[in-house]
Amino acid sequence: MAERATVARITGVRFSPSALSVSEVLKMKIKKATKRDITGLIQLEAEALREFKDWNITKREEFLDLIKKRLMYIAKENKKIVGYINVKIIERKIILDNVYVKKELRKKGTEKELIDDILTDLKEINFKDVIISCPAILRRFYERFRLKKEK
Repeated sequence: MAERATVARITGVRFSPSALSVSEVLKMKIKKATKRDITGLIQLEAEALREFKDWNITKREEFLDLIKKRLMYIAKENKKIVGYINVKIIERKIILDNVYVKKELRKKGTEKELIDDILTDLKEINFKDVIISCPAILRRFYERFRLKKEK
């Protein structure tokens, strides 16, 4: 099995404003997933697994549980799911697991927008750390957002 990297966000550091244009922002909608989103989530999960061999597979039952707990966030564009993040909360630590965005929407601010919206939504938790679990190949990407490897 390939190595998975874990990186953590430094508390108090915010992402820089998104590089999305106004028209792109208006098309993109970030929200908590509902049961109606399950088919799109499963399709996107299959896409992630084809792209990353060390992807942590989320099964249908796990998706439904995360949706029930309101810990599954999605990005939609033109009513189609184009990205998602699973969220776990453990002792004032927010763990962002399986952060995935369709390949054609990367480098357009979608990942930043998803993460920033989630952190804003979960602000009342008064979290001390944000940890992102991702395939090792994505580690450098998240470090560009001032994320550091967890010690």
